[in-house]
Amino acid sequence: MDPLESDRLGSFPHPREVYRLFGHDDAVATLNQALSQDRFPHAWLITGPKGIGKATFAYQIARTLLAGQTTLGTVGPDHPVARRIEALGHTDLLLLRRPWDDKASRLKRDITVDEVRRTNSFFGSHAGEGGWRVCIVDCVDEFNGNAANALLKILEEPPERSVFLMVCHNAGRTLATIRSRCRMLKLGRLAPEVIAQALADAFPDLGADGQQTIASLAEGSIGYAYQLAAEDGLPLYQELTEMVAGLPQVDTLRVMDLGDRLSRPAAEQSYQLMSALLIGLLERLIKGAATGGGATFSTGPEKTAYAHVAGTGSLDDWLLVWENLRRLFARADAVSLDKRQVILSAFNQLGSVSAGAARPLAF
Repeated sequence: MDPLESDRLGSFPHPREVYRLFGHDDAVATLNQALSQDRFPHAWLITGPKGIGKATFAYQIARTLLAGQTTLGTVGPDHPVARRIEALGHTDLLLLRRPWDDKASRLKRDITVDEVRRTNSFFGSHAGEGGWRVCIVDCVDEFNGNAANALLKILEEPPERSVFLMVCHNAGRTLATIRSRCRMLKLGRLAPEVIAQALADAFPDLGADGQQTIASLAEGSIGYAYQLAAEDGLPLYQELTEMVAGLPQVDTLRVMDLGDRLSRPAAEQSYQLMSALLIGLLERLIKGAATGGGATFSTGPEKTAYAHVAGTGSLDDWLLVWENLRRLFARADAVSLDKRQVILSAFNQLGSVSAGAARPLAF
């Protein structure tokens, strides 16, 4: 399979290759009820945070429809329909996602109107096997304006026996006219015990303690949990926590060593994890300080880091630096700032607030 598919998470199996859906029992019940009725909605907007299984769910629906079944989860990997979907060889399935740009040698930033126009020929002919024609969009958030308007025209006059399954990370940013023509299906963040179960299947060598720790850090996302497990997220989290626990003194040599390691081309995924872990750690510390939830931090470094946030500066100061770091990392990604300087700047800001210095200026 092509590792450069825009809807594939790293080296992990693509959602069309995954047959077990963790959690989302209410959504499964909703779909099963709809499948049992005479009229099935022609468009579904499957919404929720990234990495919780929305695309996996969409492919499970597609397999069910194209195999002529009425219950989710009844089409296994050995079914002929499933094998053809995995190979992207089913004539009644169309996938819309960000395409590869040959000139730039990278994935395009958006799903373009040319991609949406592929639906004209797809829906312009009869279903190859006389049943449903299914279009999966992964994801709606990546449509540019022209593509979104082109999709809207199709949704206004849906072809017979057609279904759109549209993955959406942020329904509020989707055109209201598109939302109004879809059945909304909201998938929520997964409980830590569900994520720990998924990790036990995929990463048994982590052990129960490692699986539970990652599950608590994953923010309800199996995708994020898999990344943490695959990219040595636990040692990285421990290192970041120790560095925050050392505040207000910033260990410049240690920070620069971290920057050197994460600025290498091969360490891009680890750098992205670092920024997510640091923002997540700071967010949990602030929430703990606001609610008096210090008992939820179990390790020594976590307790020390919590004491800094709870005992120095105001929560407004910490909230501002949290927002500053989010904007810093986003700006660094957008304009390719030097990662070492970005990391040093982040810890200098944390150190200034921990020391009770003046409020940091926003970018």
